[in-house]
Amino acid sequence: WLMTVIFCVGFLNATNMSDGANGLMPGIFFIAFLVFSLESDAAIYSILTTTTGFFLIFNVISGRLVLGDAGAYGLGTVAALSGLILYSTDTFSVSFLAVLFGYPCIELIVSMLRRSFSGHSMFLPDNDHFHNRLHFHLSVRLDSKTMANSLTGLIIAAASSGAALTGYLLGGSVKSESIWAAIFIAQCLTYGFAYYFAGRKRSLNQSITG
Repeated sequence: WLMTVIFCVGFLNATNMSDGANGLMPGIFFIAFLVFSLESDAAIYSILTTTTGFFLIFNVISGRLVLGDAGAYGLGTVAALSGLILYSTDTFSVSFLAVLFGYPCIELIVSMLRRSFSGHSMFLPDNDHFHNRLHFHLSVRLDSKTMANSLTGLIIAAASSGAALTGYLLGGSVKSESIWAAIFIAQCLTYGFAYYFAGRKRSLNQSITG
């Protein structure tokens, strides 16, 4: 039970920390609840899919309607508990859930390690997450701040949780451990390369403009 508590606390902090762009965590929650509703008979997941879907639309279009701490923690709690319940009933494998919620979990671990190695507290906030780096490049190329922000979130949500949804719709077994474990490893490697190159190019751009 202790590991379950640690996982839930870590996941809640990961979802709140990753809620840094329009459509990012709303998109991940929408995809997760959609998959849950397709695989489970529980009506609550259909309701959550509908509500998060409408929220996602307004969040991406306007950028004014945001999750905030309450929304991120609230939906994060529902997602974490749902994942645990569906895993315990042998509906989903751990590997599939790891792919589905890969981005916030990877981002949390990388951020804590980065801060620790740089001599800073692991619990202090910063603006060096991958979504911050990607947003920098998009904001340089796009005139609309809202569009740059929303594209940042949608790209990450589609590339991370979208991989789980695509595999599911293509008939991939959500109970398989090995297949989804391989996809999760590929996800981690892709994140690493993208994070490195996005930060490297941002540093070059800042040095040129500076």
